[in-house]
Amino acid sequence: MYNFLFVAMYKHARNIKGANDPRWSGSATVTFGLITLSFFLVQIFEFVFNIDLIVNDSNELTVKVVVGICIVIMLILVHKYYNEKKIEQLLSQKKYKEQSLTLVNAIKFILILFGPLVAAIYLLNNYNLS
Repeated sequence: MYNFLFVAMYKHARNIKGANDPRWSGSATVTFGLITLSFFLVQIFEFVFNIDLIVNDSNELTVKVVVGICIVIMLILVHKYYNEKKIEQLLSQKKYKEQSLTLVNAIKFILILFGPLVAAIYLLNNYNLS
């Protein structure tokens, strides 16, 4: 699922004239997808177990700094995971080699990225513990 996102953004960024390393575009997209999925899972966990994982008494700046550091670390790890060897392996597979921009692929791309985010926001707004 996330290989699909990476290859789509990698191929798109590779075709942009004057663009830097296309791995960063793919890695940032995959990281965003993982963050939205994590947010969704946290909301499900909070709903099922009726707890608030982010303590209300904690310093808001501290939470933002910790989350920011985790996002940067996740981005670097995803970038390292999709090294040149992994990219060659993905692009040699028939399903990614022939991958093009179609309506089905665009809908799949949008749903993978934004589906968990929309569902998590819905849970947050409708089943908030506060």
